Amino acid sequence: MKNHFMSRLILGFMFFAAAGTIHGVRAQDTGSAQAMRNAYAKLKPELENSPYKSPLRLNSSQGENKADGEIYGILNHPFSAVRKNLQDPAGWCEILFLHLNVKYCRAIENSTIRIYVGTKKPQSLDTATEIRYRFKKIADRADYLKIAMTAASGPYGTSNYNISMEAIPLNTRQSFIFVNYGYQYGTVAKLAMNTYLGTIGSDKEGLTIIGKKADGSPEYASGIQGVIERNTMRYYLAVSAWLDSLSAPKGEQLNRRLSSWFDATERYPQLHEISKSDYMNMKKDEYRRMQKEAQKTGMAR
Repeated sequence: MKNHFMSRLILGFMFFAAAGTIHGVRAQDTGSAQAMRNAYAKLKPELENSPYKSPLRLNSSQGENKADGEIYGILNHPFSAVRKNLQDPAGWCEILFLHLNVKYCRAIENSTIRIYVGTKKPQSLDTATEIRYRFKKIADRADYLKIAMTAASGPYGTSNYNISMEAIPLNTRQSFIFVNYGYQYGTVAKLAMNTYLGTIGSDKEGLTIIGKKADGSPEYASGIQGVIERNTMRYYLAVSAWLDSLSAPKGEQLNRRLSSWFDATERYPQLHEISKSDYMNMKKDEYRRMQKEAQKTGMAR
């Protein structure tokens, strides 16, 4: 029960509004195509020498009652493809679904995303937690896209969920994206997270290096920041895996993006949770469940 409780809670840490600073580039510096171009110019040296095995910059922080994170990255997809596919809530459902903890996702018309979150193992929806996000397309231009998803509340006293994404073209083949996200959490959630971090999550690490251990090996972010960073990377990789899969024949797209996402996460030891066969089998079963539910209401994707 404790593992189930914590798994549902942890997933929320991927959604929150960042307010931190990344080496002189602040979240509030974005909000337009020009601001994104300025951010890219500042971050270009770091992106070219990124320690994350991809051209991206990851940051996280923790306040008294909130967790913050943000990521800048380069996608090897033209902006026309990014713009076409990432302004669609149904597409975001396909992206969110790749995460181990997302058991179900459905876009309702063009304004709501309904997800169920739970454990990293097969699970019935009646034991998972439902969260509904309001989806809004804020800007859609030839040189700039911005979307936002918000939810007033989540499980165990969490509130004010927000995730937003901005993108601009870099050249004819690549796009530059910025994602910020976050939520607030109360006493119940804080106690539960502290319990998790002191037990089954005590040996888990994030991805940013914050120092060196006594033996000289890297010391990575841990605690809530580690949770944030792991989920940040998982979703960044999900965006790329989903976009990559769209070039395959329709009947092969699900298998390709599941396989690509898992292989990408396995490049980072901190992200390993289950075997590839277990992941693929679980996700295919969950996807069939989603499709069956959608067909009942005439909303199959």
